[in-house]
Amino acid sequence: MEPCELTPADKFRLVHEEIHREHGLISNRVNWYVTSQSFLVAAFALCGDPNYRFDWMGWLIPSIGIGITVLMLASIIAGLVAMKRRRKEEFEFEAHKIFDDPKLLHWLGMLPALGIPLALLWAWGYCWVRSGGR
Repeated sequence: MEPCELTPADKFRLVHEEIHREHGLISNRVNWYVTSQSFLVAAFALCGDPNYRFDWMGWLIPSIGIGITVLMLASIIAGLVAMKRRRKEEFEFEAHKIFDDPKLLHWLGMLPALGIPLALLWAWGYCWVRSGGR
């Protein structure tokens, strides 16, 4: 029995679905990241309350926030690289002319996925420095 050959349109559709799935993975990563950061920010805010004596957490929580942010940025960048590779495959097919997907709009849409972690990386770095960064 011979293997079934995919038509160029089928191959295009598969590659396009992989790109769509990678978008979903990036979205899930950012959602998880923002949720985790909200818990860390709440814990850090409690450490600043004079009624609580958790001075050592003043540097630990920003350190955890920085670590999670670096890992998250690495995974988001990996997802963007995978999407770029799939886009190159997608444009090998003639069927891509059906879709009008300018690169600028794509990258503008990806700005929050990169911008939020970068902003929080700066904020955690600032908190870590202000806490003495022990």
